[in-house]
Amino acid sequence: MNINVNRQFMSSSQENILIKDIESIIKNAMGEGVVIESIETSKYGDVNSSYIISTINPIRKLFLKMENHDLIPQFYLGQIEREHASIKLLKKHGFPCPTVINCDTTKTIIGKKYILTET
Repeated sequence: MNINVNRQFMSSSQENILIKDIESIIKNAMGEGVVIESIETSKYGDVNSSYIISTINPIRKLFLKMENHDLIPQFYLGQIEREHASIKLLKKHGFPCPTVINCDTTKTIIGKKYILTET
């Protein structure tokens, strides 16, 4: 099932991601016992694909941002790395920001870079 079917906004760089890919990311980050309640596409943002994911067991609301080098303009490359580094720096200095649950910049889980945070 393609999750982007109901997206109200889609730039040319939005992913055509499958639910099983998002499930792989969540289970890799939180364990096989996690239960996904819902996945919604976020219609905000221009070049990255973003999703709001609600889980039960444990109850959490997560934000997933993906970057695909094959789809985005070259000057946008590296956004996931910069966002992850920025969050670490802000947390180090006591600024409130989302907690990073998982970040894959090597594209080993589903072949794309992503960052998974709490909302």
